[in-house]
Amino acid sequence: MGAKTAVGWLLLMTLLPWMAWPMTAHAAAAAVPGAPGAEAADVVQTPDPPLRPVPRRAHPRSPLPARATPLATSRWMLEDISATRRAQQLSFMLGSAFETLSVGLWYGVPLVAQGFLQEVNNAVYLEFGAQLATDFTLDSFLTLSGGLRWNFYLTTRWALFAALRANFNLGLQAASRSFYVLPGVSMGALYRLSRSSRLRLELGYPAGLGIGVAVQF
Repeated sequence: MGAKTAVGWLLLMTLLPWMAWPMTAHAAAAAVPGAPGAEAADVVQTPDPPLRPVPRRAHPRSPLPARATPLATSRWMLEDISATRRAQQLSFMLGSAFETLSVGLWYGVPLVAQGFLQEVNNAVYLEFGAQLATDFTLDSFLTLSGGLRWNFYLTTRWALFAALRANFNLGLQAASRSFYVLPGVSMGALYRLSRSSRLRLELGYPAGLGIGVAVQF
């Protein structure tokens, strides 16, 4: 073997590893799914499993708003002192006292929405009105009254009150025409019939016994 032949074989053996390295690296890269050149090498790529949506936790339902207390039930509210506004009242009354029958009309305006006692549910009304009465002899007289009514709200249906008034009495018959002033005291109750009406019961002096309906507005 000549010297030239030996040098040629030596160069060939030296260059063969360097020539084979790019092909080996390319084949290794093609065998890795998703690597550059994988599609060109016709490698079947296993697709990534689809992402499952994370189920959302159901939100608890919002609590329903508290319903208004039905008229069929009654709730204690004497200690509820949150009232800041009271309704005006117009009362139509029928009464009887000392052998007389009467019809009356009362108008009440809230004077102190949360009354003189701050610890309980109460209100003070300025109330004035008129009462027409007649006895069995048809002797009639007109009474004009004004004063204060103090309400205490026990439950959603019941309220108790006490009233102090001044009564100006005028006789309407010629034979008994007169004018005099009497103080008046009474106590009674209001019973809720609907959102805007109350049954009113009252007993006092000199008005006697009265029953009627109070309309709120």
